[in-house]
Amino acid sequence: ISPTSHDVTPTSFVLPTTSPDLVQKPVTPNVLLDTPQPSVTPEELPVSLPTSQSVSPPPSPPVDELRRSGRIRTAPKYLEDYTTFAFEEEVTNFAFHADVYVENLPQTFDDIKGRDDESQWIEAVHEELNSLEENNTWTLTELPNGKRAIPCRWVFRLKRDTDGNVSQYKARLVIKGCAQRKGFDYAETYAPVAHHVTTRTMLSLINRENLFTCSMDVKNAFLHGELCEEIFMDPPPGMNFQPNVVCKLNKTLYGLKQAPRAWNARLDSFLESLGFKACNNDSCLYKLFENDTRTYLLSYVDDFILASTDLNTLNQVKSDLEREFRMKDLGKPTSFLGIRIEWNTEGLYLSQPFYIRKLLEKFNMQDSKPCSTPMEVKLPDDPGPDEECIIGVKPYRELIGSLMHLMLISRPDLSFAVNFLSRYQTSATERHWICLKRILRYLRGTSDLKLFYPKDCATPLEAFADADFANSSCRRSTTGFLIRVFGATVSWNTRKQKSVALSTMEAEYLALSDAAAEMLWLKRLLEELGFRVSIPTIFEDNQPCIKSLSKWERNKLKHIDTKYHFIRNLFCDRTIDVIYVPTDKQIADIFTKSLPLVKFSYFREMLNLK
Repeated sequence: ISPTSHDVTPTSFVLPTTSPDLVQKPVTPNVLLDTPQPSVTPEELPVSLPTSQSVSPPPSPPVDELRRSGRIRTAPKYLEDYTTFAFEEEVTNFAFHADVYVENLPQTFDDIKGRDDESQWIEAVHEELNSLEENNTWTLTELPNGKRAIPCRWVFRLKRDTDGNVSQYKARLVIKGCAQRKGFDYAETYAPVAHHVTTRTMLSLINRENLFTCSMDVKNAFLHGELCEEIFMDPPPGMNFQPNVVCKLNKTLYGLKQAPRAWNARLDSFLESLGFKACNNDSCLYKLFENDTRTYLLSYVDDFILASTDLNTLNQVKSDLEREFRMKDLGKPTSFLGIRIEWNTEGLYLSQPFYIRKLLEKFNMQDSKPCSTPMEVKLPDDPGPDEECIIGVKPYRELIGSLMHLMLISRPDLSFAVNFLSRYQTSATERHWICLKRILRYLRGTSDLKLFYPKDCATPLEAFADADFANSSCRRSTTGFLIRVFGATVSWNTRKQKSVALSTMEAEYLALSDAAAEMLWLKRLLEELGFRVSIPTIFEDNQPCIKSLSKWERNKLKHIDTKYHFIRNLFCDRTIDVIYVPTDKQIADIFTKSLPLVKFSYFREMLNLK
């Protein structure tokens, strides 16, 4: 073998053998191909290698090429719940998309210096400081004796468009609320937000009544709150002040524990000055009735939905809001709180495709095999004594929370599966983890499903209630119900009953009480908004339960707690009516048990998920 030169990089060479029993093995140098190799003298070569001439390896015997079958191979069934990756491919893929997954954002003000985008971040800081100055957020003063200043910091973020391109450099000055002391720096912190049921109800009314509508966003909402406590803050990093000079806050600032409450109080006071009145059944829904004009405003922190029967009134309210606060008019709502809203002549559609896609990517299930139902009909058993708990090892609780957010907003078909698996957040095993990932597989195949709200339904309020008797290991039954407003599914629930029912009739009786309580609240909300609801109907598939509402079954119901007889009073007072519906038409059945594909698909369509 010739000595290795700088210009030649060997890939392998073969040691000559003197015995037929020795096996020839290729030896590969442990070097990079692009690295020049030092010259090797003959004295440095192994003794067994001749230095005068090259040695060719003996010819290999002919090998017949194996014919590969063209049969399509599928993964075994037990691997359906798993996603496998080649390690090298996974690392390469992450490195290729590193700019997407990891944003090199400055963590402090000093991190801005020397960056390629330093000028953009400095401009964002100046914009934030100018906004704070225009708002008269603080007054510069010396720190009084006996007082302490709370530190602050900069938070930097990039806003991107739908294609992932940077659209804005955003700098936010926040005070470190973790340094506040209760009783000294703050007292009450609670601030209400609109309930998701209220939001869906408002959208269904806009759709049904063809109201003029728009969505608006408040810029720097928390800076508008009035501060009652005396709070001092250190100067923002990057600003030069004289020693012992601090900022005395006049307005609330992001990071203060009382900032959300102060903003809500300021908004509530201003809307009252315009003539709006907060609804008793949801304090974040405001109404304004003038002559024959009805105007509504729904607030969720700094996101608004405005609706009115008169376009001029709507524009006037928008002008009043823009004069008082820095507002951004977003036009007719196409998205709200992460919900995509699509309008057409038949009605509107609610969906969360972006959230589902991000959820699948987060848990590495974007390439998993889709399935047709969120759960198998046979439910997993409780953990056995010899099974290992995976809580803390796998993100079981994190996935439960992510799925629950989706289920509560736009996907009622996930209600039973998420509710059932959430019962094992302290004892889940590998079996439960696989069942939980099955929901992700179901979402991958149904990510295009949308909750449809029709325009042509004249029934203002109706509900379906059902129960599955003693279906859990603790023998407590499962309640399920849904409520519609003008044909739009606005409220649904799955829950394990708090007491053990002794019969199917009793379990259905408890489910009726829960549905009636939710329906009564919605009835009062609709009446506050100016809609007349005569006698709403609950559909029930258990005839003995319906008969027990009008006839006292002493021996069967004497042990039931008084609070569950709430439904009896509503029925006898003709506040709510209960009507029998056959089991195969009971839509609430999808909320109480895991169903086979045919029944599940039928009830899902009845929910108006299309």
